[in-house]
Amino acid sequence: MAELAQALQQEATNAVQNAFGGAAPTAVKRGPRQASNGKGTLRQEAREPGQPRDPAELEGHTKQLLAYIRKHPGQRIEQIGAELGISTKLLATPVKTLLREKSIGKKGVKRATTYTAK
Repeated sequence: MAELAQALQQEATNAVQNAFGGAAPTAVKRGPRQASNGKGTLRQEAREPGQPRDPAELEGHTKQLLAYIRKHPGQRIEQIGAELGISTKLLATPVKTLLREKSIGKKGVKRATTYTAK
């Protein structure tokens, strides 16, 4: 019975190798993430998981966010992120920074939170 299982496993391995040109499949390396703002494509730097964001990138997002909130008060983070072409996940730290510095204020809870400049 063990010989039969081993033979089936070998046959399956051979079938997979033949399907992929005789070699075992390799992992595909993905490139940098990209986000679109509708006006063109913005490129976000690829980082390893757990690696901190570049301080210059973080400061740029913070300034961009503050300028946008000043021009468009009362919008939710999803709306802001869509317009700027930056994911809401990447905007979480700049929002916390601006709230801590009291540069912006917020009203509402969870996804209904809206932001205004002070």
